[in-house]
Parts: sequence; structure tokens; C-alpha cells
Amino acid sequence: MQDVSSGFGMWFYFVIAFPIIIYFLGAMFRSLPDGSSAPARKVQPVKNTGESFLDSWTQPSISISLSFPNVKTTPAKSKKPKKTTPKRAAPKRAKPAPPKRATVSKKAPEMGTDKAIISDVVAGLANLGVKKGQAKLLVNSLCKKNKYTSSESLLDACFVCIKSD
Repeated sequence: MQDVSSGFGMWFYFVIAFPIIIYFLGAMFRSLPDGSSAPARKVQPVKNTGESFLDSWTQPSISISLSFPNVKTTPAKSKKPKKTTPKRAAPKRAKPAPPKRATVSKKAPEMGTDKAIISDVVAGLANLGVKKGQAKLLVNSLCKKNKYTSSESLLDACFVCIKSD
């Protein structure tokens, strides 16, 4: 079997890298000074007057003008603010009472089932497709009747209740 990677390497070099390298080298050689240029000037040191550059610097003024052919210019008109009359507030209506929903008891069951067991069983039922609110109601109603010491026994009791419904 032939080594395919060497073909891709040559393709990359000649198609992609070689033109970039030639362009870079050309720019580098063009930037080098040739022998016919004027001799370099001697740089005079600047005397420190105690004044910084920013103190003596002034902002340059810039003016831009554009001219478009066949366009008539008109002076800008000042706009007067329109008089508006204040709007009357709409009379407030009494909101209807929202419909009552079935509340989920968030209290701990009286029989003493551990909260970790309850939350595990609710999460397990929710993962199996039972709505979380219905799962909480079911688990809390079962925990009021009996004390469960393991999540397996509570889950079994939930399955019996679900199956009988």
C-alpha cells in the first residue's frame, strides 16, 4: 500500500506554502535598502524643556466637505416640538382570581420516612414518566399510612398503587 501522506505534503507545500513563502521573501528583499539611496541623516538629540509632549500638543482641526453633482442643497429647518395632550389613564379593572390548583404538600410525612428516601422515589417515578407533582402526592400519601425504611419498598408500594389505578 502506498504512503498517501507524502502526496498530501507535497501538494500542501507547492499549492499553499510555496506562494506564501515567495511573497514573504519578495517583501523582505524589497524592504532592504539598495546602494543608491541617500546617506542616512544624523539624528540630533532633543533638549528636555520640562514640558511633556501632551502639554504642548493641540488637537488638529478637521473639516470635511462633500459635493454631489446635480443635488440641490436646502438649509436645515428647525423642528418645533409638537404639543401633545396627556392621555387619560384607562380605568383599572379588577383581575379575576386565578383558578385554584391542586397543591402539593411540601411538609414531611408524619410517619417518619426519611426525606432522602422520599426524594429518591419521587425522582425515580419522574424518570419513569409519572408527573413530578403526581409522584409527590402519591409518595406523601403512602408515607402517611406507613413508615418505609428503604426506597425499594416505597417504590414497590407506589407501583402497586399505580397498577391498581
